[in-house]
Amino acid sequence: MKKLITIISFALLMGMMSLKAQTTCPDDKVAYVNSKNTGGTGAINLTIGMEEKASQAYHYAGPGKVSGARVYGTVTSGIGVFVRVSLFAVDANDRPTGSALAVAPLRLIFSWSPNFFDVNFSPAVSVNSNFAIVTEVVNVPGWGNSFALTYTGNGEGKGEDLASLAGTSTGNNWASAMTTFTKDGDFYMYPRMTHFNTPQFSMPSSCVSAGASVQFANSAQITKSAMFNRIAASGYSGSNYIYTWNFGDGSAVSMQKILLIHLSMRVFIQLY
Repeated sequence: MKKLITIISFALLMGMMSLKAQTTCPDDKVAYVNSKNTGGTGAINLTIGMEEKASQAYHYAGPGKVSGARVYGTVTSGIGVFVRVSLFAVDANDRPTGSALAVAPLRLIFSWSPNFFDVNFSPAVSVNSNFAIVTEVVNVPGWGNSFALTYTGNGEGKGEDLASLAGTSTGNNWASAMTTFTKDGDFYMYPRMTHFNTPQFSMPSSCVSAGASVQFANSAQITKSAMFNRIAASGYSGSNYIYTWNFGDGSAVSMQKILLIHLSMRVFIQLY
C-alpha cells in the first residue's frame, strides 16, 4: 500500500523520526481462565501426601512484570491451612521448571476466609516469555492438610493443557492435569500484571523526493498474546485493532507493517 507525496519535498521534525512513548497497563488481574468457563466451577483438592502442588501456565510475550497473584479456593475441613504461592518459568510442555522466580510470603487460609486471596511478589518480576503461577499446601503441624483449589470444570480447558499437578503421588514431578489426571480444565490462579506498551516507529530519512514512498520501521513493543490481549484471540469480533496508523488526512490502516506517509501511531491492548 502506498500514499504518494505530492509536494516537491518535505521534512519531518526529528521527534517524528523515531516516536517512542511508553505507557503501562498496571494491576491487570488476568482473567483468561474464567473466560473459558461456561458453567459452574468445581475444585481440585491439594492434599498433603497426594497432590500438594498445582500450576497454571500462561503464554506471554512481554515486556511486562508479574507483581503478584490471586488464587481462588477454600478450606473445606479443619480451621485453616498454610498455602504458598510462587512464580515459575515453564518448559516446552508448560510445566514449571527450575527454581522459583519469586515466592510470596506463606499465607494461612481459614475455613471462614473469602473464596480467594491475593499475594505479592516483592520485587515484581520482569517477564518476556511463558510462565506459571504455582500454589502449594504446606504441612504445618496442628493445621489442616488440604486446600480446595477452584477449577473451571472438566472439558473447559479447550485442550490447551495448561494445568499441572505435582506431589507425593507423582514423585514430586510435574504431570499434566489433562493427560495424567484426565482433568481438561484450568485452575483459578490469576497473575497480577503490569504491561509495558511502547508505540515506536522510525523512517530512514527526514527528506523524501516528490512521488517517492516511505517505508516506516515498526518497532513497537506490545503483548500480542491472546491470554493477555483479547484483540489477538481467535474469533475476536470487536472494533479494536492491535495497530492503528493515523495519517492526518482522515485515512487509517490497521496493519503491523505499513508503507505510507503518516503522522502518528498507537497500539492497543484489550484486557480480559
